[in-house]
Formats: sequence, C-alpha cells, structure tokens
Amino acid sequence: DAILVNVGDQIEFWTNGLFKSTMHRVVFLPEHAHVDRYSIPFFVHPSDETLLAPIPSTIVPPATNKNEDEIITAEEHLRRRLDAPYTYENPTHN
Repeated sequence: DAILVNVGDQIEFWTNGLFKSTMHRVVFLPEHAHVDRYSIPFFVHPSDETLLAPIPSTIVPPATNKNEDEIITAEEHLRRRLDAPYTYENPTHN
C-alpha cells in the first residue's frame, strides 16, 4: 500500500525548493485493472494577496537575494499558470 502526495507550485515557493512541484498525470494501465485505486483530489488556493515567499523555519532553507527579487503573490502565480498555454495577440486596426 502507498499514499502519493503531489506537491503544488506554491508549496515549492514556501519551502524554497525543499519540496518540489512536479508535472504529473494519472495513468491507469490495463494490467492494473484488477487493483482498486482510490483518489481524493484536494485543491486549495490562498488569498490572492498572499506572498509566495519562503516561510521562516529551521528546516526551510533561507531565501537568497535572487529568490527575494522574484516574490510574487498567489494571484500573480495563478494568473501566470492560467495564461501560460495561450498566446495573446494585439489586433491591428486599419
């Protein structure tokens, strides 16, 4: 038996890379058809103005100057993730 936890991007920001966010997908192979599989997805989002900066902790590595320059809010991060698959063009008017 196993429990798998996929860590999201925001946890990676808050732990300064201690926990890594990975691309993932669910694949159900035909040879596993006889095995029960249960999934309980749980998604949360902090307040939009929440800063995605490393949390003060003796376990989490401290932020470097480079990381401090790149602190964004939860809203900015979500917007970037939602916009990433799309290309926007500015229409030209004659």
